Parts: sequence; structure tokens; C-alpha cells
Amino acid sequence: KIFILCVAVVLLTAGIHGLNCIDKEGKSVGCTQETTCKGPVRTAHSKNYTDQVRGCGACEAAAKTAKTCVECNKDDCNKDMTESLKEYECYTFKVDGTELMKNDDAVKCYDESIMCKSLKEGSNVTDANDNVRLGGCGGCPSDAENCVSCNTTLCNGSATVTFGFITFLAIAKALL
Repeated sequence: KIFILCVAVVLLTAGIHGLNCIDKEGKSVGCTQETTCKGPVRTAHSKNYTDQVRGCGACEAAAKTAKTCVECNKDDCNKDMTESLKEYECYTFKVDGTELMKNDDAVKCYDESIMCKSLKEGSNVTDANDNVRLGGCGGCPSDAENCVSCNTTLCNGSATVTFGFITFLAIAKALL
């Protein structure tokens, strides 16, 4: 009888406490009757977050629409993830006519895994969208056939030599 009573007490009190969510001070707090935590959205490839306050409950509709608030439904799922992000660098490029030129300075990136992108060798510089053509942090968009990703810091730096050489070969071939 005592065992059944203990089980009943556990079952009854289990529904009183919802999730644990991180609050605005960065502490884990019990959220009574809540099934959702809310928090700011991290800007892609950076350590910057939107101004959304962390806490219990759902995001306001306007913040969800503006994509400045994100919801999750596991204990402490709205915590600051910047400590677990890897810092790395990728090269970016600029278009000079029909040539792709590597910028002098690499950009710092912060992500859970290292990923740089660049235009695939042999691709036409003027046909690619800027997300691919200009390189930088992150992987290739799923619909970009003219993009190549790599997974070490500064791994996309040899592209300018290759693209410049391919352009040179194309011009030389056209002249001959």
C-alpha cells in the first residue's frame, strides 16, 4: 500500500512542474505547467544573439514572425550555446569583372562544426549567386550545384588561384 501511495504522489506531482528553462539571469528555473522555453536567435556564424529575453513560455507572435525568438521543448534548451561553438576562419571573395579575387583578410566564423564554402572550380563567376560566389562561413546551400564546401579553417583560400587560372586558360584558348 505504501508503494502504491508513493507512485500516486509521484504521478500527481509530475504534472505540476513543467520544463526547466534558462531565465534572463542565465539560471535554470522550473516553469510550472510550461511545455515551451523561449530564447533569442543566434545570428548565423557569429556569437551574436537577438535581444529576446530567455525564459519560460512561448514567443510572442511578433517576435516569431520577425525571427528574433525561438522556442524549444526540452529542459534548459534555451541556454547560451556560444561556449560550445568552434571559432575558425574562412576566406571571402569579391568579383572583379569576370574574375573572383580573394579578399586580403579572412572572416571569423563561429559554428558547431567548421564549414567554409566557395565557388566550384570551373563555374562561371557571373552565373553564381552571391551566397556562393562570395564564399565565407557555412556550407553550401542545398540547391547550389556550383558550390563546394570544406571543413578546415581557411580551406577555401585556394579558389582564387584556380578561378584566375581557369579564366586565363579560357581567354588563351579563345585567342588561339
